[in-house]
Amino acid sequence: ISDCPSDITENSDSLTTVNITWTPPTATDNSQAVTLTSDYSPGDSFPIGTTLVIYTAADASGNSETCSFNITVVGKCKVTF
Repeated sequence: ISDCPSDITENSDSLTTVNITWTPPTATDNSQAVTLTSDYSPGDSFPIGTTLVIYTAADASGNSETCSFNITVVGKCKVTF
């Protein structure tokens, strides 16, 4: 797996979720096609807090490799007096 994204932090002024985008990693194999999967996709909505995103690359022989990064959404409270 190449070009695994770095951790991402986004601020949320009032929303409970934020749509986050990133460039997915790539995966190659020296002899076969590789399937790259993840539970999340660029543009998905993430809640306030930290979510672990894991990509898994697998070939037909059962070889696999993973990369992961955190997406952190920081909620900001607006205080009015």
